[in-house]
Amino acid sequence: MFTSILSLGLVSLLATTSTAAPTPAPLVARNANKKGVAYENPAAVPLFGDKVSWCYNWVSASKFGSGTPGNIEFVPMLHSDEAMWTNVWAAEFEASYQAGARHVLSFNEPDQCGYVFTLLGIFIYHVTPSIPVDLPCAAMSCA
Repeated sequence: MFTSILSLGLVSLLATTSTAAPTPAPLVARNANKKGVAYENPAAVPLFGDKVSWCYNWVSASKFGSGTPGNIEFVPMLHSDEAMWTNVWAAEFEASYQAGARHVLSFNEPDQCGYVFTLLGIFIYHVTPSIPVDLPCAAMSCA
């Protein structure tokens, strides 16, 4: 129930928030597969070939260097509200967006943070100023 309320609140907020969208990279035709893969080592992602269309690594920088392989979209995530993640979020999200990211993930395991009710405020403060209003955003579910 809480996850549904949080998601509805987030969708409502994003629908009413307006920000100037940065100039994005041209859209790249992605494969039709909707599966994604989590990774720690960027070299592992190409092994999935056309079986995945997106990937993430729990943080906001892809660590691919020159971009993700093939037609795989890197999806940045704000790991938590710790300064080591929030201090780099805006710049790393911008780099990911310019490289073709068209989706955002919110927090990693928000139920483990111990403050689920404050995460929406943290998301609003750190993430929404960076993203265009029409960019799809997914919140991780709480257990």
